[in-house]
Amino acid sequence: MPSSQSRHGRRFGNPLDPQTELGPLYGGPAAINYLMELVEDAVASGARIETGGITFEKDGFTFLRPTLITGATTRMRVM
Repeated sequence: MPSSQSRHGRRFGNPLDPQTELGPLYGGPAAINYLMELVEDAVASGARIETGGITFEKDGFTFLRPTLITGATTRMRVM
């Protein structure tokens, strides 16, 4: 699967490109770093990543693949 497409065929890319279906997260790398901290905290606390949870670069943007976490509890930061 090319890094520019999600598992379900969605196209990641520049938000100004009309063919883009999933653009980068507003807030850039700082926002992605914060979300990755939440994901890592959940996993360290016993949750599981079913899909996603990884970042990649494309067209000068950093993306976080859509992430599904199971086993999360209200005691985790992600909640």
